[in-house]
Amino acid sequence: MDIKVEQHKIDAAAVLDLLEKEFKFDHSKGIAELIKNSVDAYSLESTPDDQQYIFILLKTGANNVIKTIEVVDFVGMSHVKIDKAFKIWFDKNAARRLNDETLKDAKVLGGHGNGGKFYMRGMFRTSKIITYRDGRLNCFGFNEKKEYGFDRQMDNIKVPIEGAIELAGINTNIGLFDFTKDALLRLKRFTIIRGENPKKIHKTNNIQSLIDNLVIHPQVRRIIQRKKIYIILGNNYKPKQLIIPTLSAKKGFEENFRYKCPVELLIDNEKIIMYKNVPITLTLSTSEEPLRRNKYRGMNSIDFLSEVGVIANYEIDELGSFRTFMYSEFIYGECFAQVMEDDDYVTNDRSKFVPSLKTKALLNWIRECVEELCNKMEEATRKESKKRNLLQTSEFNKLLNKWKNRFLQKLLREKLAGIGNFGIEGNENSEWNILTNKKNSTDTKDSKQKSGTSGGSQKKRASGFPDVKISGNDPDPFLDPPSTEPFQVDARESAIYQRPIDFKNGIYWINTSKKLASMILEKEGDKSVRWRDYLFQRYIDIIVKEAVYAIGKTDVILSSDFLSNEIDRVTSDVLDLAADDLEAFLFESEYKI
Repeated sequence: MDIKVEQHKIDAAAVLDLLEKEFKFDHSKGIAELIKNSVDAYSLESTPDDQQYIFILLKTGANNVIKTIEVVDFVGMSHVKIDKAFKIWFDKNAARRLNDETLKDAKVLGGHGNGGKFYMRGMFRTSKIITYRDGRLNCFGFNEKKEYGFDRQMDNIKVPIEGAIELAGINTNIGLFDFTKDALLRLKRFTIIRGENPKKIHKTNNIQSLIDNLVIHPQVRRIIQRKKIYIILGNNYKPKQLIIPTLSAKKGFEENFRYKCPVELLIDNEKIIMYKNVPITLTLSTSEEPLRRNKYRGMNSIDFLSEVGVIANYEIDELGSFRTFMYSEFIYGECFAQVMEDDDYVTNDRSKFVPSLKTKALLNWIRECVEELCNKMEEATRKESKKRNLLQTSEFNKLLNKWKNRFLQKLLREKLAGIGNFGIEGNENSEWNILTNKKNSTDTKDSKQKSGTSGGSQKKRASGFPDVKISGNDPDPFLDPPSTEPFQVDARESAIYQRPIDFKNGIYWINTSKKLASMILEKEGDKSVRWRDYLFQRYIDIIVKEAVYAIGKTDVILSSDFLSNEIDRVTSDVLDLAADDLEAFLFESEYKI
């Protein structure tokens, strides 16, 4: 076809709006992008690690909600660099530009020249870069309409450092100036990226949650280890250096486990050449603590590295299903995969790889390596676990399971009826047979219940009363082929344990490996009053969890006061009903069902 070629006509703002969504920003991720930009700026100047100071300023309003976010370094940008680097979208060499020169061989963390800009454009009402270098001050930023440009009042103006500090709004009465006065006046360079009125994003909307998520973010974990990155909270006088959580290795698994990827992998009946020259290597490490909890959450993952830093990150459960899921919670690692960057499988925000057979093959191989390590950990746990006769505990558990269902039915019928439908099924006319050693006890018909444990393919939480099992006694119901070996829960896991598949199917495990549980069993046995009380306390925990879960499915606004009151009320009712139903179980030294 012989055509008269014309320039493409593109609605630039609409395209940027579309691509901006790809980043799926929260503020920890956005700040990570800005920190990477500062590190690249220092690297182009050949600044030693111990002199690369980066400051994060968080200013708050009412209720500790963040109102302003600033990231500060002491490199500075010229007007030329803003024109030829920052201003240009999708420039892969943006991070390599030093004023009017491009250092093509420089190793930089910035990938596509977009992350910091998209964060500034999309996550604040207004944002700007205020930068001073070579005696000139510039301000470039985004307005409320997401348009960008130079501030007319600070467009390459010549001003002494003292005037630049004042015009930039650096408060000489707070921690930043006091801590950095020498650097500011000696180097006469700085860059401030300032975002006003940040969008409210779940988990990074207040200071503590933002810091917790930032220090474990895969894009900056290694940077925080090597560089001097400080945070200043409001008008706090002293900046505090960021540190990442220290992980102790699991006992018996202190050494790292290293793997080399085969040159060829088979996936979907097709052979994939994984690399030709530089091999793909994987290093797996273990943690003493489960990594899907609290401050460690997010570290239960694999960082994929190239020569310059993290190019992707996958949490362990994103790799696929594991037969030994529990042990995978203690594993983290890093995979050097330069080929994935060389072959252009790295996405714009460096969070995941571009979907492809090669990506699928790589993730599947890593999953197999993780599964292999999980199997070793499981075998070690089995060897360490003492064989106990928990036959009596199994009988006690059957009784408590039945009693627990009676209480949950009562809770649904009497206490929660006015709040909404909680998805707890069961016949309110069912009768319950809680046999005790009381002389005046009478037998009634056994009741029927819906166990909610039918298979593991459901996507939603199973309806019906939850089923409680005993670790070290009951087998895993989801193994294929089935096993008669008891399911062991690690001692570091919670006293009441659930895997995702357990949650979906309404199953709880009472963890008999916990230190206190083991001590009671060893010293007093599973027929003792103390052990029965321990089981009963765990059932209280489960009932409270079920009540909270039920309330959470309603449209009720869950204030901390409301939730606290409901927990108190449920706990009180459990104890009152137990006093009537379980007196002999809880107090008689020679109790028999």
